[in-house]
Amino acid sequence: MSVIIGGDVCPTASNRELFIKGDAEALFGGEIVSLLNSAEHCIVNLETPLCGELHPIKKCGPALSAPIECVNGFKAAHIGAVSIANNHIMDRGEAGLRMTLNALNENGITFFGAGEDLLSAGRPYFMDACGRRIGVIAYTEHEFSCAEENKPGAAPFDPLYVYDETAEAKKLCDMLIVLYHGGKELYRYPSPRLRKVCRRFAEKGADIVLCQHSHCIGCMETHEGAAIVYGTGNFLFDGNADEAAQSGLLVTIGDNGKLGFKPVVKNGCGVSAASPEETEKIMSGFEERSRRIAEEGFVEKSYKEYASEQKYGVITDFYGRESFIFKVLNRLSGNRLRDRAKRRKYGEAGLLRIRNLIECETWRELSIEVLKNEIGESEK
Repeated sequence: MSVIIGGDVCPTASNRELFIKGDAEALFGGEIVSLLNSAEHCIVNLETPLCGELHPIKKCGPALSAPIECVNGFKAAHIGAVSIANNHIMDRGEAGLRMTLNALNENGITFFGAGEDLLSAGRPYFMDACGRRIGVIAYTEHEFSCAEENKPGAAPFDPLYVYDETAEAKKLCDMLIVLYHGGKELYRYPSPRLRKVCRRFAEKGADIVLCQHSHCIGCMETHEGAAIVYGTGNFLFDGNADEAAQSGLLVTIGDNGKLGFKPVVKNGCGVSAASPEETEKIMSGFEERSRRIAEEGFVEKSYKEYASEQKYGVITDFYGRESFIFKVLNRLSGNRLRDRAKRRKYGEAGLLRIRNLIECETWRELSIEVLKNEIGESEK
């Protein structure tokens, strides 16, 4: 294989020592290590800063980190480049990002998708494989990690810029791959918005669009001649017991540019190549889901049903009810009663959660769909 692209990789408490020791076979299994070594280029998504236990930023959700020495595991597995356009690369602030970049540089691992400012974060990565020039460009949805014009962070998905950048990057290479870090975790289909986003990348010149972040294998379609994979699953991210998170796909690009897939499965605190039986099960599910999204209206119908199932979790984040007596007392207090109640009810963590529901494209879309469904139910 010329190029191999894996999904999310994050050293966790269960396997950090193996990363530090550079024990690639214990982490990924002998067959996968041999496959990685046979490729000209291996790329994964590094889903954590490599900085040790620096103080976390204010955010909702987990603030990840791993020891700097975990870079040894990536190097031992012949991973030569990492995307860091994701929602965790800034979990330990600007210092954590800079320590990560230094560790990667010192170990000869190329990085892209994040940087010291918006311009450097959005630069594509180019490589030569089998006589052709291949470009990779990466973007992430907005979840506390994005770069700004003069602020370090990950390359944000901004439709005002990213599609023009995609078209420009395609002019500089023979094949362009877009890595999109977004979509709803553990949901195996694209949302209507995600499908539009990825199809537009194809229309602007991308040959392959790979969605990461969902921690599960999704499905695939072809649009404007481009292959779009809605969820490659994890490569190695231990700790999620959900059945959907127990497998992933390595995306392979052969000498003729043909797309292929190599399934991996969780194996203790690491992963290994899927057995023939596991491969058959994984790929048949992948192919069936791919057939389903080709059906007219399926993507919209499936997402509406999913949003209905998620409504209580989403609405709870916004829910607040004030009695008439409370409103009167609050007015008499000059609004101080409401402020105290807000702090007691939500706290800083709750407010950060609400901010994320509004700011992140995927969570915002889900919240809107839930609220639309709820309003529709109340009107019946």
